[in-house]
Amino acid sequence: METGNDTNRTCGGDARAWIAHETDNVATMLTPGTNGDTVRLAGDAPEDLGRILLLESIPVDHKVAVRSIAPDELVIKFGARIGRASTAIPAGGYVHVQNVRSERVPGAGR
Repeated sequence: METGNDTNRTCGGDARAWIAHETDNVATMLTPGTNGDTVRLAGDAPEDLGRILLLESIPVDHKVAVRSIAPDELVIKFGARIGRASTAIPAGGYVHVQNVRSERVPGAGR
């Protein structure tokens, strides 16, 4: 995965979140996002990946749900499972320890 300015240059300069793999249901924020922002998604796919409305403020390098994720559904980043949703996460929601149980660290998340 490219980061920062390299990714923005590759994606036309206005991408604010990166989807690393076609199976991912989260994207990584390339810049901080504020509740109500419309964020352009980018990734390795040749087609336009669209935009998503942020439902919460999300810091740079943190994850945003690119589609709704049901409770107990796998959270996928880089094509790999990183945890399970502990609650429903709407598209545009902040994906973090408050709503994901880690599959890597036993007992992490709620």
